[in-house]
Amino acid sequence: MNARRTLLYSCLILLAALGVVAALVDKQPGSAKAAYRMQDPSPAIVNPQVDGAEPLPPGASIQTILPNMAQPIAMAFDPQGRLFYTEKETGNVRLYSNGTLQPSPVIHFDADPSAEGGLLGIAVDPNFNTNHYIYVFYRCGTPACLPDEDWVVRFVENNGAGSNPTTIFTGPQTGSYHISGNIHFGPDGKLYIAMGENGNPNNAQDVTVPNGKFHRINSDGTIPSDNPVFTQTGALRSLYAMGLRNSFDFTFDPLTPGRIFASENGPGCDDEMNRIVGGYNYGWGRPGYDCDDAHPSPQYNTIPPLWYLGVGECCEAPTGITVYSGSQIPQWQNGLFMATYNTQALRHFYLNTDRTQVTATNIVQGVSVGTDIETGPDGALWYIEGSGYMSGTLKRIVGPGAPTPTRTPTGAAFLIGHVTWQGRPAQPNAAQSLPITLTLRAGSGPYHDYATTTDTYGFFTVTLGGLSTGNYAWRVKSPQYLAASGSVALAGGINRAELGLQLAGDASNDNCVTVTDFNILRNTFGRSLGDPGYDPRADFTGDNTIAVGDFNLLKLNMGTCGAMPIRPQYPYGS
Repeated sequence: MNARRTLLYSCLILLAALGVVAALVDKQPGSAKAAYRMQDPSPAIVNPQVDGAEPLPPGASIQTILPNMAQPIAMAFDPQGRLFYTEKETGNVRLYSNGTLQPSPVIHFDADPSAEGGLLGIAVDPNFNTNHYIYVFYRCGTPACLPDEDWVVRFVENNGAGSNPTTIFTGPQTGSYHISGNIHFGPDGKLYIAMGENGNPNNAQDVTVPNGKFHRINSDGTIPSDNPVFTQTGALRSLYAMGLRNSFDFTFDPLTPGRIFASENGPGCDDEMNRIVGGYNYGWGRPGYDCDDAHPSPQYNTIPPLWYLGVGECCEAPTGITVYSGSQIPQWQNGLFMATYNTQALRHFYLNTDRTQVTATNIVQGVSVGTDIETGPDGALWYIEGSGYMSGTLKRIVGPGAPTPTRTPTGAAFLIGHVTWQGRPAQPNAAQSLPITLTLRAGSGPYHDYATTTDTYGFFTVTLGGLSTGNYAWRVKSPQYLAASGSVALAGGINRAELGLQLAGDASNDNCVTVTDFNILRNTFGRSLGDPGYDPRADFTGDNTIAVGDFNLLKLNMGTCGAMPIRPQYPYGS
């Protein structure tokens, strides 16, 4: 009997010990033993936080750093304090350093900018001083990506020039919206990636697809051995957390190593700010979603949001988020801040002692922020006003005695133009990027000519050499197209202009459609690229064949001329 009692006690002690070990293991990020973790002990917020208001702290002020940014999305500082940022529409990575925007892009990616796509997130490698690696997330828009994909690409940066782009992570495009696309390195040296569910809620609960998840990878694209384990068949090894709709951005809490705070966009309710932990499910994508942030389902939403907007208050579109870790504004140190795109508001979240709950929420007055906020190496809080679908302005909030920023020269430095093609069935491909001649003139002043070539999407950049600010007449001409003209107001720094060109059958490039153009077409009619006598000047439709479509276009515009030159001494039709 005593032996049996001793054996029973030994078994109970062993089981208790195993239970303690299991409990300890379950609290380690990356050790999930089930499909996703069970309910977190954090309580749900039954009633959404009511926004208060707060001014800038005493002595703090806002400084404008760089205006007229071309639809910026995200930014990242390197160890030297240089600022790299992404442009959604152009696919360009830009560099701001020593008070000046570098005229040429660091590197260009053929990103598909439609809807919520384009060039999105950016991150600098923790070992940048050694390897010079920078990473970007973009929606790939070239034939090389078929079927369409979202790519995370690493490139090498030296002296403001990027090279050797290498794709390290891909995900399928299943829709044009809810892309997320921000990337950041964690304190563990791993690269974390936010991917939206692409407008398909089912993706968020399907562990065999990357959409609607957070991912965690090594900097070379391989998978860390200590990632959370999702036990369903076919679960991706890169998964870190699931059940997300469109977590636009996220940040790491410097006071709680490994903790992630993330913004989330709701479907007409439940805009959220979440605490992301490896292995957990955040609830989006389950059948019959019913706006339940006040009473989250313990089966799905395993960590309730720290903040949300309920029905009738949503949606403001949460975007950039950061923990302020600078020194210039001591009143805000270690505070959590989040932007909302639709309202351009900056929210200041006050957290409890263990930073698992929001105790108060204030909207900072006098600040408009669109997509990104970061603590700068100077200790200021940097942010982008506007941005996304619109131009942006880089600003920073500084404390008393902060140095005055070096401003962009007052003269007009650059013109970023966008040519809209009219009359061609589709945008030109890479082989059909248009050579253009642009002429600018202010009033009766001198003429300024610029010869350049557009990229695939019709964008071009010309250096203006510090032209005086003011209103300018412009004229643009390209072969086969009739010239167009208009006006543009040039301000300091960077400027933008939309230019229209009408494809009309101007084979002779004399700015009028006449019998000369007809004769060029007639002499090459019926021929294709590679045939003797093929003349590309008459290939108006861009299909490498001179056929009826080219003739019809010429016939339709016969006798038509484009915009007259703004330079009087030009011969007619030049």
